[in-house]
Amino acid sequence: MQGELSQQNRSNLRLTPRKPVTVAVEDGESLPAYGVVTNISEMGACVVTDSTVGQGRIVLLRMSFYRHADLFEAQARVVWSGEERGAGSSHAVLQGVQFTQLSDRELVKLRGFLDSPDFVSGEVSGVTPEFEDLVSALRQDLGRLGTKLRRVTNADDD
Repeated sequence: MQGELSQQNRSNLRLTPRKPVTVAVEDGESLPAYGVVTNISEMGACVVTDSTVGQGRIVLLRMSFYRHADLFEAQARVVWSGEERGAGSSHAVLQGVQFTQLSDRELVKLRGFLDSPDFVSGEVSGVTPEFEDLVSALRQDLGRLGTKLRRVTNADDD
């Protein structure tokens, strides 16, 4: 049909969240990095976090989408990483991740999020002062979220 995106173009289309999508990035070796998603596609995402995760590392992403109670979890590989310094001593780390193992069920769930009005087409480049303020404001909440996630995850392991 005319006007529909091809499957290849759809999977590569970067979408920007209108509402915050928070993320915990865990590599299993160091403390999780916490942050927000700046753009996302069916193939991967760009996240801004409070610490660097090494390029090439396989990580577990735990994303919380606006107005959705369930976490979206996906395995991904960090394909690039770069630090952007803000005012004073604060900094944000931009990291590109590529999903590595999305099941059909997870892909359908992700498409449901991305097809909602909560996402717009386009890519954000760089970290704006407003976005840095959001990351700073969320830092404490993201830390508490990480603590809760560790408790829940550890309880599930028992």
